[in-house]
This record gives sequence, C-alpha cells and structure tokens, in this order.
Amino acid sequence: MLQQVSVGVAGPPGRLTVPYHEVSVDQWQAVPRTIPDWVLVAGSWIPLLGLFIWSFMVGGMEPVSGRIGSWPMIVGLVTLSIVGLAAGRLAPWVALVITGALLYITGLRDGPFAVPLQVLAVYFLTLGLAAAITGFRFCLLLRGWRLQASRQLSIDAGELKRCTARHEVNRGLAKLASGAVAFGAIKAMVSFLGDARLQVELINPEHLETLVYGLTGLLFWVLLVLIRVIARRFVGHLVLSVPVHTALGSPIRFGALSGVVLRSEAAAAGCACAPEPDRKPEEDDEFLNSFVKVDDNCETHGIEAVNSLGQRELIQQANQPWIFGEHVHDELIPVGSTIRILGLSGWGSRPVRLMEGTDPAPGHRRDGRNIYPYRVREVLNRQGRRIRWRGVGNESLEQVSWDAGPRGEMLNSTPLSGARIAGAMVRVEGERPYFVPEDRSAGR
Repeated sequence: MLQQVSVGVAGPPGRLTVPYHEVSVDQWQAVPRTIPDWVLVAGSWIPLLGLFIWSFMVGGMEPVSGRIGSWPMIVGLVTLSIVGLAAGRLAPWVALVITGALLYITGLRDGPFAVPLQVLAVYFLTLGLAAAITGFRFCLLLRGWRLQASRQLSIDAGELKRCTARHEVNRGLAKLASGAVAFGAIKAMVSFLGDARLQVELINPEHLETLVYGLTGLLFWVLLVLIRVIARRFVGHLVLSVPVHTALGSPIRFGALSGVVLRSEAAAAGCACAPEPDRKPEEDDEFLNSFVKVDDNCETHGIEAVNSLGQRELIQQANQPWIFGEHVHDELIPVGSTIRILGLSGWGSRPVRLMEGTDPAPGHRRDGRNIYPYRVREVLNRQGRRIRWRGVGNESLEQVSWDAGPRGEMLNSTPLSGARIAGAMVRVEGERPYFVPEDRSAGR
C-alpha cells in the first residue's frame, strides 16, 4: 500500500500525485442509474415544440408577436434551441427558462396559453430535479472513491489539460454565439453610422436584438462550463481503473480502435504505416492521435505479416488493434480487461484514458490498449451496451464476421483462449483475419 499523499504534492518536476482507485466489477455495476440524456432532451423539446406549433398554427400567438416581433422571436427561439441541444442533461432547465420567459416577459400571465405554460414549467422543473438528484448520487460515489483511495498514482501534469470542463460543453455553441455577437455588432455599427446618424436611440432594434441573443448564447455557454467546473471541483482529481466488459453492462460506453498502429511503432524501421511528414493529426484527442492507420501492404503490420505469424505469436498479438482491421467484433476484448481513466466527474463528463503506459515495454503485452472511454451517458439497457469500433479518421467500422463470406481462401483457425478471448481467429488468403465467437467456432 502506498503512502497517502495529497494531490499535487512534491514529486518530479511536471508531475502530480493523484488518488488512485481500482473499481471492482461489483462496484462498477452498482453505479446509480439515472435518466438517459436522450430522454431528457426529447422530454424537454418535444412538449415545448408541440406547444409552439399549437400556439402559432392553431391558437395564433398574437400577444407575443405583437410585443417583440415575429422575426426576433424566431431568432430567439432558434438561439435557445441550440443552447438546449448543447446543454445535454441540462435541457430541462433551458426549457424551463424558455417557458418562464414566455410567461413573464411577454405578458402571457393571464392569456390563453398561461395554463399550458404553467403546467410545462412544473413538468420541466420536476424533470430537471430528477436528473440533478440522480446525477448528484453518481458524483457522491466518485467523491467517496477519491476520499477512500488508499493509493496514489504519479501522473504527468499535462494529463489534466486533456480533461477540462470546456471540453465537455459543445464548442459549437460558443462559436455560433460568438458569430451572432460579431454579426449583431457589425449590423448595429453600420446602422449607427448610417440611418441612425450617430444616435444610439435610432439604431434598428432588430440589430441590437441579434447582438443580445448572441450574448445570451455566450452566457449560457459560460454557465454550462461553470456547472461542469463545479462538478469537477466537487469530485476532485481521481484516476480510476475500471472494467471494460461486465455481465450487467457498463455505465460508460467505451470505444475501441481497429486497423491502426501506434505512431511510435509506425516510426520503426521497416514499417510502411507512418503518415506523410506534412500531414496534420486527424484528431483533437491525444490518445487517438497516438495511432495511425495501418497499411495492408506493410511488411510488419500488413495482411501477409499477420498470415505469416506463428500460432504462439499470433495469440500474443491477438488483441493488437492492427491485426483484424475492419473485421472487428465486440467479443475481441479480452475478459477482465481494465483501463485507467482520468476526469470522470459524473454523468455528462468526458474522461480520458491516461496516455502514460500506452506503449508497452519490449516483450510486454498490455490488454485493451486500443480501448478508450467514449461517452459517460446512461442508457435504458446497460446490459445491451456495446463497444463502438472506429478508425482513426472517425469513420465507423461495421463489424464483419466469418459468416459474412470472406473473399479469400481460408488458411487456418486459431483458438484465442490463451489471450482470454472466447473465440477463434480465422486467417484468410489476401484478407485480414476474421473473428468467430466461441459458440460458432466450436462447431467448425
């Protein structure tokens, strides 16, 4: 057992000590359930959209359009809708703000839409509180793991920069809002220098409203970031070793890369997988950028290289992301695989896999090195949650099996039980290997 050391205390320059906790399968499966994100988003926007359609197309919302104008109202609703989509789990609160604005700003307190709006306001408040309470339970659990951690892990201080609150909030909202602010400011300035004749009170109100809506969007973005900052501060910095596959499913949806090789391996002599020197990285994420696409003609990682491996070496390399290419399958993840993640602070957070240890030492095989946390979102059926396979360029890889009909001649079938994988690898002439699950490979 390592000695307790507070986070950020002395160590080698540029390194921090962070509480480290290994999560058991039972602990991982006991993570409190919550309302899925898509239920919160759909449950917020479908009722609100239905009310708008009814009010405009059936009821005619003259008091609203007469007070603030139809076009500014449409622009405002679009702005808040974008904010709501970017808000994710906070969508009920954004919908509540819109409902409250219609009730108290447009003077509809005594109008024909007052009762429906009041009912929606109570509904959004209830939905938002339910999501907040269940989400807070997860934060409490994570905080408890940090406080109870009996071990510390020394990490590079730069790892913390990869999992900041800003990365967890849709950056598209900030860009759109900033664009609206710039556009509104230019329009207002043109109006001020032109038809307003240098008189502020004569500036076209619609130009100012565009500026105000852009500023509103930026304000919401800042608030969303602040909420994520508060959650991260409450939980604190924590490194978790978490199971990837469990019988009852995982709270986190993991991703896995296939058809790739580490950049460090691609730089080795004799490897043809290295990208062009002037080619920029395709990903913002440093972990994903540590891989490049494999070359099927490479003497080290190509198709012929795989087919020429001896049986023992093949089993040792079975979990490498360059072996199968696009012929991937969920069950390729070795039983009992775990990965170390940093930055898990509750539902909606975006943890990262620690970069340290990505390259195994010579002669050492590390399980699941191509796995990374994809989303921290609840689903209706955790047990049915699957690995999301992808390539480095963010392309989705369709899972292909032997039954899909390989084009080449079958060379041999190798059981992968030695690699803790329940199935067999089928090698094919001129093709990447295929994976056959245990229940089907037993019958061959």
